[in-house]
Amino acid sequence: AEVSTQSTGVGFLIALIGFLGCCGAAKKNGCMLLLYGILLLIVILIQIAGISIAFVFQADAESYIKEGITKSLAAYGGTESDEEAYRIALDLAQENLDCCGMDSYKDYSNKTLAVKWVAAGNVTHVPDSCCLKNEMKCGIDQGTKAETTVIHTKGCLTKLEEFVTDNLQIVGIVAVAFVVVEICNLVFAFWLYKRYK
Repeated sequence: AEVSTQSTGVGFLIALIGFLGCCGAAKKNGCMLLLYGILLLIVILIQIAGISIAFVFQADAESYIKEGITKSLAAYGGTESDEEAYRIALDLAQENLDCCGMDSYKDYSNKTLAVKWVAAGNVTHVPDSCCLKNEMKCGIDQGTKAETTVIHTKGCLTKLEEFVTDNLQIVGIVAVAFVVVEICNLVFAFWLYKRYK
């Protein structure tokens, strides 16, 4: 509920800013154009701060990812509702990123990493989400094999780090492009303000 309220608030603010710019230009109202320019400048500064923070903390992404996978791996196979959420998240990662475990598929036979999984007697197995083909019980007895052609053998940590890094760069490039367009709008708004005041 909090996210939807925040999203609604941000949407309203953007609509208000757009309204000020559009009506200010259409009505040749310098006051509205000045307010539009000031609000747009604030938005630009917030975006620049956000972009900077994202790139500064990009290095911390690895520790957050590792912590998340470690928690998911430890809870995997548990029966509590939060453990089920961890299982779903790890299954999605393993299926979509073609990986298994944190560093490799052998993590599922490590009793200090896959606590609930090993405690449930699955020490020689891996989850079906690690399988190359989506088949039931294909992970049975695959967890301790030296080599296997049935499951993904690479861990999810490296795959997730690459995914986040690649997408963070794309998001950064798009954000910079938006800021450039907004700066052009800002210059135009102040030019119109100067002309109409």
